[in-house]
Amino acid sequence: MKIDLTTLGGIIFGITMVVLGFILEGGSAGALLEVTAAMIVFGGTLGAVAVSFSANEIRRGPHYIKMAFTKSPFDPLALIDEIIELNDIKRRNSGSALALESSVAKIQDPFLKKGVQMLVDNTTQDDLRTKLERELFTENEDREVGASMFEVAGGFAPTMGIIGTVMGLVNVLGSISEGADALAGAIGSAFIATLYGVLSANILWLPISQKLRIQADHNRLLHEIAMEGLILMNEAKSSIVLRDTLSGFVHQAPASDPGPLRREAR
Repeated sequence: MKIDLTTLGGIIFGITMVVLGFILEGGSAGALLEVTAAMIVFGGTLGAVAVSFSANEIRRGPHYIKMAFTKSPFDPLALIDEIIELNDIKRRNSGSALALESSVAKIQDPFLKKGVQMLVDNTTQDDLRTKLERELFTENEDREVGASMFEVAGGFAPTMGIIGTVMGLVNVLGSISEGADALAGAIGSAFIATLYGVLSANILWLPISQKLRIQADHNRLLHEIAMEGLILMNEAKSSIVLRDTLSGFVHQAPASDPGPLRREAR
């Protein structure tokens, strides 16, 4: 699996522009570094997320981060071609699913591979549909949990920033007798927590949540195509019927990634 440079680059670019804009306004980059503000915002956000989800879901946090920063192939037409090729192999061997056994190891997509193995194992039509639907539901639920986790973090982070700022202002008011210059610097430092909260929510947590949801949409479409194709293969439908039926799913593809859909179906 490859790192998604667009996601990584977008985050770096966004943070860089914010810091650069601050510097061009006359600020100092060092003024943006506040350890205590970071502890309050990021620690508080993590604690709030931990309260919102189960321990098992929290332990999968690194897995969701990996998903967000990893490229997920999305080419429904290529998947349709692969299913048609498998169906042709099956039909050339008198419709025997055992002919697909040698092809299982070559299949890259785990969902399709599992489905083809079910065909080889002579799984009944009802069991095939039930098992594939359960697998599809489980995968979508997992991705939805990941998206929700970062969405929740994006909701809590600005509030934690405000809490950090209020705490900083309380300290400022406690040392108000130290002079105007010291007071101004302390007030500025207090607002860094709000900056951390709003910035992390809008450049990290909410975009990652959206990314996971888009990936979930892509994944669901691909696996719906695979499931329908496997069921039609099990019914011994012709490749022409498969292509006509599966091509209808292409129009359901999420608009966020239309690239592969511009290719004409062969």
